[in-house]
Amino acid sequence: MEREPSEHLSTGLYPSPYGIIRYAVKDGKLQWLQFDDDRFFLKEYLAHQGDASAAQGDDDRVTEALTMYFEGKQWQVGIELAPEGTEFQHAVWASVRNIPYGTTTTYADIAVEIGRPDAVRAVGAAIGKNPILILIPCHRVLSSHGSLTGYAGGLEKKLSLLRHEDALLL
Repeated sequence: MEREPSEHLSTGLYPSPYGIIRYAVKDGKLQWLQFDDDRFFLKEYLAHQGDASAAQGDDDRVTEALTMYFEGKQWQVGIELAPEGTEFQHAVWASVRNIPYGTTTTYADIAVEIGRPDAVRAVGAAIGKNPILILIPCHRVLSSHGSLTGYAGGLEKKLSLLRHEDALLL
């Protein structure tokens, strides 16, 4: 069954200090935000959603949220996050959203927080599918040993974002 393109899907670009960020807003809700060099996620997202147009009013809210983040401020500016995913993924992403700016946690800690202490690998897989980088701050999640592990934007960007936040590595 073929999907009909959304009439309310728009995309935009944001020039961050760490590279171009692409994002997609559907019906006024941010669904996707990735670094431009991660073309796999862009192709996968657009194949699932259909054609997109340039962002208009949504552009200002996403841009403001990202600008506030890169200025080290609270970014809640009225853009609702609406990533598509499973119930488990949403539980993991909600936990990740609660990690304070400038701090880190581990995959194991998130597994415990969501009530699934034996699901550390599944937590890692859900974090790996996070479609909204930075604003669902999966870069703040480290291994149990405190080392950097996978990040859709690449480990260099993960380290750069943690340094930007002055995050203490565990």
